[in-house]
Amino acid sequence: MLTSHQARGLLSRFRLAPASLAFLMFTVLSQSAAHAASLPRWVKTAAATNFKGNLDKSTPFIVLLDEAVTTVSKSGKAETRYRYVARILTGEGRSAARREVYSDEETTISVARGWHLSPAGKVVALDRNEIREQSPPDDLYSDVKTKVMRFPDADPGSLVAFEWVQKERPFINQEYHFFQGKSPVAVSRYCLRLPADWRLESFIFNHEPITPAVDRNRYSWELLDLPPIAEEPRMPAPITISPYLAVSYFPSNGKVAKKSFSTWQDVSRWASQMLDRQAVPNAAVQQKARSLVDGITSDQEKMRIISEWVQKQIRYVSIQLGTKEGYRPHPAAIVFKKGYGDCKDKAALLIAMLRSVGIEAYAVLVYADDATWVKPEFPSVLQFNHAIVAVSDPQAGQDQPNGKPGLLFFDPTDSLTPMGDLPYYLQGGLALLVNGESGQLVRLPLGSESANTTRREADLDLESDGAVTATVKELLTGQAAAAFRRELASSSSSDLITNVSAQISRALPGAQILGVKIPESPEDPNPLYLEYSIRSTSFANRSGRLLVIKPMAIWGSQFPSFSSPERHQPVIFEMKSTQSDVVRIKIPAGCTVDEAPHDSIDRTTSFGTFLQTCLKTEDQVTIRRRVVLSSRLVPAAQYRDLKDFFDLAKSQSEASIVLVNK
Repeated sequence: MLTSHQARGLLSRFRLAPASLAFLMFTVLSQSAAHAASLPRWVKTAAATNFKGNLDKSTPFIVLLDEAVTTVSKSGKAETRYRYVARILTGEGRSAARREVYSDEETTISVARGWHLSPAGKVVALDRNEIREQSPPDDLYSDVKTKVMRFPDADPGSLVAFEWVQKERPFINQEYHFFQGKSPVAVSRYCLRLPADWRLESFIFNHEPITPAVDRNRYSWELLDLPPIAEEPRMPAPITISPYLAVSYFPSNGKVAKKSFSTWQDVSRWASQMLDRQAVPNAAVQQKARSLVDGITSDQEKMRIISEWVQKQIRYVSIQLGTKEGYRPHPAAIVFKKGYGDCKDKAALLIAMLRSVGIEAYAVLVYADDATWVKPEFPSVLQFNHAIVAVSDPQAGQDQPNGKPGLLFFDPTDSLTPMGDLPYYLQGGLALLVNGESGQLVRLPLGSESANTTRREADLDLESDGAVTATVKELLTGQAAAAFRRELASSSSSDLITNVSAQISRALPGAQILGVKIPESPEDPNPLYLEYSIRSTSFANRSGRLLVIKPMAIWGSQFPSFSSPERHQPVIFEMKSTQSDVVRIKIPAGCTVDEAPHDSIDRTTSFGTFLQTCLKTEDQVTIRRRVVLSSRLVPAAQYRDLKDFFDLAKSQSEASIVLVNK
């Protein structure tokens, strides 16, 4: 449920976020006077900025200036002037020569211009005819428009500068400003001008507190010499770790004062006005809901049937209409009649249908993809980008200590996660239960490691010449199963079988796939079951009287690789999980075990457990392995322990069994 206001805040300010110059002080005065005169003074000033940090040769570009100045009038109208200057350092840095500026029916772009200073000193101003306008490609209908400013011939050494002005009437009295993306930034600044008698509250996240410079009714926050955010495996998205500012302002009186939020109850009351009124069922919605559960007495079964119907029969499409309207669903009757809608539309229809059979339900605003994003100290609807449903159920939440007892949370947008579970990208985050004055911030349930399991068994019939025939069975539950179902839903069964076969071939070069069985439908709610059989003539290596095999190689390399000795950012895993593997190797006649992995390995940490046993009998070797991830986020301070943990897991995957002829 990304609104156009969020598109401006989370996209135009984050995705267009600054970068800056580090080792290099650019002086426009060295260019010819004619060329230098073509650049605005603020561009010249930015170009002369000296970045005091360190850069390496791989840095694509550096942002010399990223500035936004917002002026709010007494009527609540706002005008923001953006200025952006970047130095391109590598070919990859050409992305800095492109800016996308967003508008909609409530936001206009009154100014859009740019300048390019080539390495040879030539200055080119962006012609108005070169600014293209486009609509988001993924929305069925949207009034969000994008102006694209671009210099396609910007080479390393170029300086690019952009300026644009947005005019709007904000639907709430709050704002975000992101000081940085991934690139280094020399100067990042946000200024806010308010009427003299207005009050302001601000929060800085992912950075030490900043006291704004205040000049009467003008507030200014500035950060200097921000180093680049280096890419690391499984790191959080840059938007969640880069410094940003959240601002709330409070008019002294008038209608515009009603758009300010001080508490989460204020946010809930506002959201109720947007959402609740659209979740009223008409006769057709009531009739359909009641017909679906005719003869059913169990409320839990009614919830399951109705939620599954909305989940699978109402097609998801993205519909973006204006800033405020981005939070208002279409009436449930319209969604039912049309048969499609976005997340908030499907939530409104589900609430209406459940209420039609006497089951209370509420809209819930969430942020998808990052459980740490929502900050409780900043009551704001801007912190959410998705809508789900909470269903009143006295039996719910009792076995989920992080959930709210009495409520069952459900995402009608995700057609592959059944009632009783949530997609992994929603679990554990803070969410707003929308219920008028009684609304509150709640913690969504977080599935345990035992809820998301992968259980695999392989029986290997080893022959004396090193060939092997193997039968492999896999059972997936919870979000581990949902992840596979998403892959199944996005491709045909034959394509998926081809992909599975390719993975097996990479793990066992030269292997022949004898058969693969996968579910016929991705919507089967039961645990997901796979079975395949393979034959390889080179699974074991023969060396004289010795036969050497790596039994766990049957599954290839499945553990994350952490090669760097140090880490700056936390490590993020999609979900808590448990992986249990059993490999049984039938020993060929005339052979005996000469070497085998350790009888028992037990590595237990604060974030997970690695257990492995090896049992040897006269005619069989059985290896059992269990890898448990009990935490989704591992702080950087624990990185070395995490690296050692997975280094151990990978080394044991490569461990050999040596057989010798008797």
